[in-house]
Amino acid sequence: GGVFAAGGVDQATGLPCAMYSLDRGATWANSPTSFPASGGAGFTARNLAFGAGLFVAPINATLMLLSSDGISWSVAGASPYGTTTCTYFDNGTFITFSTNTSTLYTSPDGLAWTARTLPSSTTWNCGAGNGAGVHVVAAHSLATAVSLDNGQTWSAGGSLPFGFIANYMAYGNGLWVVTNLASTQTVAYSTDNGATWQLSNTFYLNSAQIYQRVRYVQHELRNGTPDNAFVVLDVSGSHIHRSFDGITWFGMTPTSTVQPNYGKDWDTDGEGVFVSVGNSGTPTTVIARGTFQP
Repeated sequence: GGVFAAGGVDQATGLPCAMYSLDRGATWANSPTSFPASGGAGFTARNLAFGAGLFVAPINATLMLLSSDGISWSVAGASPYGTTTCTYFDNGTFITFSTNTSTLYTSPDGLAWTARTLPSSTTWNCGAGNGAGVHVVAAHSLATAVSLDNGQTWSAGGSLPFGFIANYMAYGNGLWVVTNLASTQTVAYSTDNGATWQLSNTFYLNSAQIYQRVRYVQHELRNGTPDNAFVVLDVSGSHIHRSFDGITWFGMTPTSTVQPNYGKDWDTDGEGVFVSVGNSGTPTTVIARGTFQP
């Protein structure tokens, strides 16, 4: 089986800490690693990426951490720059960027990082790749940037809808989908690699909540029929929604109660279990995939 890994800051000591689960999120244990004792800035769900057999995460705004098993961590070296806002992996490349900068960094292994130039200096906040070398990143300022060569060169993309603050982004089935930190009941999408953006039909979304992490989940029913969909969890951890096309969204009923305030981030093992984390406490298993009821 696989491992779920989560990083953060110990509330009692203020020091970095990590947890892991080997039983699909049912139970959690503390990592045996002693982290640098200077705070855990950047060691968060948004900045913990997995790819090429490695977990990669920034810590203390100055160091990069690596883990091959999600349990034990080692210091990989200096972070490319200060506190990062997003780290993700796609098409063999780790990508990380920060606030108020026009520089983005790429790495094939989490060790050696190469500086890349973005089209403007702003608060870049989220990004995603399509698995074939196209990447899109978005900012708090309505700006987006696009790379067609796996993160090497970047050009300006289309502006997000007015008042939009990009929160999390996902790619699937030819669409880029981004959630909005500035307003409830708002999701935007692009069908042309970030050149233009439109608001989704979010009539069925809960209007009282801001939506956090969006992911594209590839799933196959027992009869072999694809059941792929975008899935989003709100900040309270109480509402889950999915969309087959990234445009029209439907509420779902979980088979068990989602704990409040566990909507900070979530992930899936690809085999039916979703796990979410919050700003405090231990991670929690949210819902079994395949039991969603639109």
